[in-house]
Amino acid sequence: MKEVKEALLKLPPGKVVVLPPTETAKEIVDINGVAHKFIDKFHIYYLDLPSFYYGLTGDSDNKHEFFLLLRAMYYEQPWWVNIARDIDLKYIVVNKELVANTIGGQEYLREVERFILPELDRRSEYVKKIMENESYALYEFTDLPKAERVPLYIDTSWNTFIQILSRNLELTRYYDLRYSMISSDLKSYDRLSVVTDDERSTTLDLYIKQNPTSYFRPSSTIMAFNPDLISSSYYLSPMFRLFQFFSDSKWNRLNMITPGLWGSINGGFIGVPRATQFRIDVTLPEDGTYYLLIVRRGLLQ
Repeated sequence: MKEVKEALLKLPPGKVVVLPPTETAKEIVDINGVAHKFIDKFHIYYLDLPSFYYGLTGDSDNKHEFFLLLRAMYYEQPWWVNIARDIDLKYIVVNKELVANTIGGQEYLREVERFILPELDRRSEYVKKIMENESYALYEFTDLPKAERVPLYIDTSWNTFIQILSRNLELTRYYDLRYSMISSDLKSYDRLSVVTDDERSTTLDLYIKQNPTSYFRPSSTIMAFNPDLISSSYYLSPMFRLFQFFSDSKWNRLNMITPGLWGSINGGFIGVPRATQFRIDVTLPEDGTYYLLIVRRGLLQ
């Protein structure tokens, strides 16, 4: 790791991430063959360089964007290149010694370490290996944007989103991706390009983002006492629980496969897997006639 840090300090500054994610069930084996739980904070404090932290204390916006990067890598899909460029990722450090703890635990990115190095090596037109030793490999993402980009809001189904990013790996050279689930992405912009498969829904989304005081969520105070309500916040700490939405494991409490936070407003929702009741508190500024709209989001209805 000392060699990696020395190499990074000789390179132009840029955002650094370390893979595989170590908040999952990862172990490291010492020279005596004894396995130890690896603490992810080690990389952060030792490198002491600008990064993209997605851990337990990271905000939900970071977690969502890093989730997209890992989701593409894990399924060996090349559109992670668009995400890496979009979040201005300059250097990728790969810890080669981490291995999966395959005994018990929740299936967060099970054995993702098997996919990372092959996927990086396959994208040599976008990624260059800087150095490698017995424990680590250091890569540089060489295709960052070189000019100001146009904001692009992709308000489509999850499958269409993946198709758009997969068909054009140069997309984020020219466009800055914006999402309804990122809290500040659609509040201010001089111009905005939009890709949508539902103009009415997109118009409503943009109105909500521009008028946040007109948007109200179900009350969170009742969730802890109602087993029939599932809060999305449960799947954001840690971020890797989001992958449960893509599986039919017993830890997917929704009992249905959904694309994580995709399509939600400000990255939050409640799941209602069976008939129940919940409360939405609405604040009205003055007496008058109001229209109350219930926003339903794809599978998350």
